[in-house]
Amino acid sequence: MFWFITSLRFKPYTEHPLNADTVGFFSSKDQAIYAIEENWGDLNEAGYFPWLVVEGLEENSIYPLVEPKNQIFFKWQGQDNGEWVPCDFPKEICKYLEKNHYMKQFSEVG
Repeated sequence: MFWFITSLRFKPYTEHPLNADTVGFFSSKDQAIYAIEENWGDLNEAGYFPWLVVEGLEENSIYPLVEPKNQIFFKWQGQDNGEWVPCDFPKEICKYLEKNHYMKQFSEVG
């Protein structure tokens, strides 16, 4: 299994409200979480990306068919010298995805 780190930004009322960039991948979940905890490469990008998600994908998988048990979310707390802390799936992003029918694909898979 490979573990991908994706940075997330949500700005409602803009032309492209959700920005997501995959910024790294690791062969170990622990190594991916360590990279986040140590904020390798300024993952927060000076405040631009307030959330990260680590997602585990098996080889020959297609995103976004990721099982929720293989997702770990983080939120940036603090200013310049802040830190990444585990959090739930960001509610504002979840509401946006549900409203725009992106979440439907998860409930139909099975």
